[in-house]
Amino acid sequence: MEDRFLLIALKQIPQIGDVQARKILSLVSLKDLFFKSENWVKKSSGLSPRLAKRIVDSRSEALHILENEIKQLEKYHIGYLTILDEDYPYRLKNCEDAPIFFFYRGNLEALKIAYQLAVVGTRKISTYGKKATEELISSLSLLPVCIISGLATGVDTVAHEEALKNSLKTIAVLGHGFAYTYPSTNKLLAEQIVENGLLITEYLFHEAPDKGNFPQRNRIIAGLADAVVVVESGRKGGALITAELAFNYNRNVFAFPGRVFDEKSQGCNWLIKNQRAQLIESAEDLVEAMQWNGKAKVLPKQTPLPITQLSPEAQQVLDFIMHHQPCMLDDLYKNLHLPPPKLAAILLDLEFEGCIKSLPGKQYVIS
Repeated sequence: MEDRFLLIALKQIPQIGDVQARKILSLVSLKDLFFKSENWVKKSSGLSPRLAKRIVDSRSEALHILENEIKQLEKYHIGYLTILDEDYPYRLKNCEDAPIFFFYRGNLEALKIAYQLAVVGTRKISTYGKKATEELISSLSLLPVCIISGLATGVDTVAHEEALKNSLKTIAVLGHGFAYTYPSTNKLLAEQIVENGLLITEYLFHEAPDKGNFPQRNRIIAGLADAVVVVESGRKGGALITAELAFNYNRNVFAFPGRVFDEKSQGCNWLIKNQRAQLIESAEDLVEAMQWNGKAKVLPKQTPLPITQLSPEAQQVLDFIMHHQPCMLDDLYKNLHLPPPKLAAILLDLEFEGCIKSLPGKQYVIS
């Protein structure tokens, strides 16, 4: 069996995520890992004894899951792309925690469009947010732009719909397997996207839309994009997590300003106030800032993105920063072993609450 399919089995081994999977790939052939003797894996694979034992103990079940998944791919004509494949999107591949594989429905040509723009925001979109989203995307209709979002209600839905209305390709990144459409009200929209763009998910066919999946999928939205626009957002939510992840991937972040007492604008205003995002009022501002019209404009330096009641993990992050300040973002990743989307959300909450402050160079100190 090809290594590209064995990647699915590798991710079914307990505690193996995308970052560790990449490291394993650099050390050993997956064919050897899954089909050579237990003794060889434990003594000759180059892996730590603990990891080798975990793989040996779990590989039979992982291969069974792979077998079932391949049946679903064939039955429902679902595409499959891995970091071993030439067509894997280069923007995403350069992100350390990029998914080692994803499933798709639609046309991969959407990934090859020159400009990739993520448009995100609140599920409880206002009239103002709807108009801002529609005017932004309709004004981009003459450019080679692909609109990326998450198929959620609110800003995501309007972004996809407006892209289709203006004959732009659009990509929806899902937080569940293809056995589901979430929300169910967007089933027709999802099928329209398949015809005019791409649906992407890293989740196996029968994986349900669990709440914890959506912050994780936001890293794919950020990683695929050249720039992220936050249209409308409260103080908490997936849009701000996507903005933080985009910052960590060195993407440009933009936000529409809102009224100071409007809860749906607090997130955008905070991003702008704290130099997380550049203020835009129109598509023209975005196009000029991104130099998509050939006119150069220097963007202000972006800096890093929050928890009212500290969870144990948030307290762990705060304590680590307190004892290692100024604390590098990379040190947090290496020492706390939290998934990037989870760490991004915690840092966002801590800074919103005034517990920490970011410095240039992705460093944090206690406020």
